[in-house]
Amino acid sequence: MSKLSQKTLAENLLYDPLSGEFIWRRNIGSYAIKNCVAGRVGSDGYIVIALNKQNYLAHRLAFLYMEGYLPEYLIDHKNTCRTDNRWCNLRHATPQCNAQNQKVRKTNKSGFTGVAFNIASGKWLAYARVLKQRISLGSHDSVEDAALARITFEDQCPNWNCGNDTNRKALRALGYKI
Repeated sequence: MSKLSQKTLAENLLYDPLSGEFIWRRNIGSYAIKNCVAGRVGSDGYIVIALNKQNYLAHRLAFLYMEGYLPEYLIDHKNTCRTDNRWCNLRHATPQCNAQNQKVRKTNKSGFTGVAFNIASGKWLAYARVLKQRISLGSHDSVEDAALARITFEDQCPNWNCGNDTNRKALRALGYKI
């Protein structure tokens, strides 16, 4: 299988960095119609584009189109929306950074990333994971105090956080001025 080049990509598709959409430049069989939006949402929620009998993730194609190469690591959607392939929303990411930029999980009971309730102590625990090690950020009387402890940690370690501001947004929604 040959590697897709920036030239081949640009001959077949036009990428709009402001909308994040790919548009077909020419007709290719029944699935690619000139001037129509390319791709479909795959089972994992990412946009997939078929080109030369090969499926490609649209966010990876955006990097190839704009930069001329496919990144070694992952490409992170800053706003966590898997279908938002605007150029301003995409960035290189290590696996650790990509894992940190997640929405609050459905199973999360506190509503904050890195905050859990300890039944034994009756306190809210703040924590972070660094190189697969869990670091305690203290126990707190309220869930908001624990979330603030996590935000303080993130602010002191900007290279660790990768820009996830889920907790900050949640506290602002509760009326906190942070």
